[in-house]
Amino acid sequence: MFLIWSHSMASLVTVETAQEYPDQVLWIKEVTFGEKSRKGLDKKLREGEKKVFLECVCALLNSGGGILCAEFRNPEYNYNEDGIGKDLEDGLNTLIESARIEDFLKVTQQENKLRFYVRSWFSAKGQARLCSLSTGLVQRSGRSALVLSPSAAMDFLKRQERGQYVSQEHRAKKQKLMQGSDDDIYDKASKFYEEEKAQLNEILDFGESVNVEFKSFCSEKNLISRLKEALPRYLSAFGNTRGGFVFIGIDDNTRKVVGCGQNLDPDKLKKSIEAMRDKAMNRAIHIHHCAHQTTWCPEIKVFPVSEAATVNDQRYIVAIKISPFCCAAFEDDPNSWELQEGIVSKLKCKDCECRFLLFFESALNLQDSPPQCQPVYSIEKTADLQERIFPGSICDKLLENYPEAFATLTNHQSNPGILIMSKSWAVDISQPGNKDVIGEALLIMSEEYPKLFTVVKKETSELWKYAKETAFHLKQKLVNLGGYTKWICVVPCLLDCNTGEMIQSETAGHLLYPHSYSLGHLEEVKALLRSLVIVVLSFTSPLRDKLGSEIINLLTEEQYNILQFYEGHKSLFIHGLAGSGKTLLAMEKIKKIKNSEQCKSENILYLCENQGLKDFMRWNLCLCDTRSGFMMKGAYADIKHIVVDEGQNFRTEHGDWYRKAQKLAKRSGGILWVFLDYFQKCHTFADGLPPLTNQTSRAYLDKVVRNSKKVFNEMNKLIGAIKTRYRGDMSDHLKRMHEKMTYIPSLEGNFSVIRPLATSMKKVVKRVETLLEQGHSPRDIAILFSTMETKSSLLHQSYVRPSFQHGSIENINDDVVVMDTIRRFSGLERDIVFLIEPAAHYSQSEIEPNLLLTAYSRARIRLYVYHLS
Repeated sequence: MFLIWSHSMASLVTVETAQEYPDQVLWIKEVTFGEKSRKGLDKKLREGEKKVFLECVCALLNSGGGILCAEFRNPEYNYNEDGIGKDLEDGLNTLIESARIEDFLKVTQQENKLRFYVRSWFSAKGQARLCSLSTGLVQRSGRSALVLSPSAAMDFLKRQERGQYVSQEHRAKKQKLMQGSDDDIYDKASKFYEEEKAQLNEILDFGESVNVEFKSFCSEKNLISRLKEALPRYLSAFGNTRGGFVFIGIDDNTRKVVGCGQNLDPDKLKKSIEAMRDKAMNRAIHIHHCAHQTTWCPEIKVFPVSEAATVNDQRYIVAIKISPFCCAAFEDDPNSWELQEGIVSKLKCKDCECRFLLFFESALNLQDSPPQCQPVYSIEKTADLQERIFPGSICDKLLENYPEAFATLTNHQSNPGILIMSKSWAVDISQPGNKDVIGEALLIMSEEYPKLFTVVKKETSELWKYAKETAFHLKQKLVNLGGYTKWICVVPCLLDCNTGEMIQSETAGHLLYPHSYSLGHLEEVKALLRSLVIVVLSFTSPLRDKLGSEIINLLTEEQYNILQFYEGHKSLFIHGLAGSGKTLLAMEKIKKIKNSEQCKSENILYLCENQGLKDFMRWNLCLCDTRSGFMMKGAYADIKHIVVDEGQNFRTEHGDWYRKAQKLAKRSGGILWVFLDYFQKCHTFADGLPPLTNQTSRAYLDKVVRNSKKVFNEMNKLIGAIKTRYRGDMSDHLKRMHEKMTYIPSLEGNFSVIRPLATSMKKVVKRVETLLEQGHSPRDIAILFSTMETKSSLLHQSYVRPSFQHGSIENINDDVVVMDTIRRFSGLERDIVFLIEPAAHYSQSEIEPNLLLTAYSRARIRLYVYHLS
């Protein structure tokens, strides 16, 4: 339920909250429908209504679907008899290309309004991932400049991304006679451009082609305005094809020199055209990681036409030479719309380029996906996860004190499907919870709308608002995150916990979606459950994909179970192996606390030992501090919940940190969760943690999910060596962790040890430079040393000054190669890690395997260990 507003639609689209539907609802007032009535409209009004109508439909198609309500002007109108009007139908057919209107729109009439139920667009059968009224991309086809359709634009961008231009001749709007070969015409046009000579009424010895365009404009009273209208299209067309020339002042029918710009100042004329050219250059978008990154700059000449009748009749030729552009030159921002935070917004060139290219074969949800889907990746199969997470009707103890409510829920499950209980579905989908909600149940079964039952003690307007918003956000995420492409709604229901009776809302009886929104056969139920798995397990990765877009990963079953099964635990110690995802689980727990406890960021404290991890965690999630900073500060009056990460490396030189944290959490009945791994303890001092025997509430992360196979194999050797160094309870604990350890297969990766004779610090730097030249981002790489002294000494002795951008752990969120120490990089990761002279201080040699394990596990894919001395 959103407030909808658009400045371009201010006179026709009202701002209104959807009262009836848990959906995106747009309202248009006073639209004329029906062929006969629309033909009688003033042309300007008819075109204005059509524009707004199509932009609203486009926005809903691109934003997960929704409802468009339109009040009609003509009181005698009947949809079943009159239709909507041919011009509106033609616009819809253009918008959805080769699909059928009925596949994406259902129409109902109620009193003086039409409701258009809009399904989310999805890219089936090679269609574009985005609906557009116009893509803004133009190509030459014969002698014409044609705007590419969305699917053609997607194909063009994919070819450009591959760096292979394959000429595709589109059918020209007008069949023109091609004069001579294209190469011959191009050579003659180039000669004419270079010579800068033209005589009035001269007939040129070459004509138009795919590389040459003539325009007369000799009688234009306002040449500048005319050029502003025409030039962007030709600059885009030639830039996106094979380059070429535009000559203004040449009759395109006779090839006769007629000149243009009579009596204009040629210098001012050229400056005006250069300003138009500069705007076009800003719309020339490089595809992410473009190998060329060349500046596209069409050349402009203005030269006089000889033999004008009088001095006052001086005319000019405007000649523009356009080189081919390596990526995509847009004529204008695409005429493509979407809903963002309740606002109907027009997409920019860069947005559309990214959406068109957002396709990854390894992503779970991008094959035939809705437009707003981001890539989602998982190391576990979603089908297996679905069966284990949603094995059947889930009947836990949530409603054991409310048998009437539970009976009502189970009685609703009359067809094949599933009833999934949750303490709060809002919290499960990263939305704020409500403390007046006892529990919730999502019913998904064939031949019915999906329904979300919210169990409450009494009805309030706030609870109805909560139920509708939760149902709405769940529906949106099933489409825009889970990739569900069928007709979909989620109907909110309030259920009295004591009587088991359904609570009727003021709009009861009005909420009616078309039958197509109900789930069909069992396969549709399973498809919806697959999308639901993605929704409930998803988290936003701190990484970015090759287009700079967000990457969504899925929690493993083990990680998800810890969040679910230990939700009510105020105190918990989570022992996780290196690479098992402790830090990301800490982040997800913080999000859960914010939503379930309905607290602010300043009520939650994330604690770690090193500054780099603290800086990395600053995602506006909560307050972040190091252990030393925590001990040096005061009472933390607003803190209610604390999450500790890398707890095994905490120390006590500033005092008893655990006691202080425990006291703060108990003061407000808050949560204290500690994530740790004794295998990675990198010092021999007291850590301040309770002894293992006093860590009575424990959970375990046994699955290594982050590292490549070859890196994991080396980590496993170190873990085996570390566990033999301990005795008593710690020995038993480490042996248990090692025995339970499993590896979820990932990339093969690389592990290399380079010895002194083969290398130097200069060669390390050269290797990094080569990786960057091959297309790796600086954010992919870290160079780690044992100490800062080792780093400074080696760089100084080798006289090395890296040419690439680099920084320390404080620059962890910048686009730089991190060069720092192993300890300071603890808890962080990179795709490629270089370890330089990894060794513990001689006074702490006993924990050298722990230090190496910490260092090795920082590498996701490739690990290079360099011994330089």
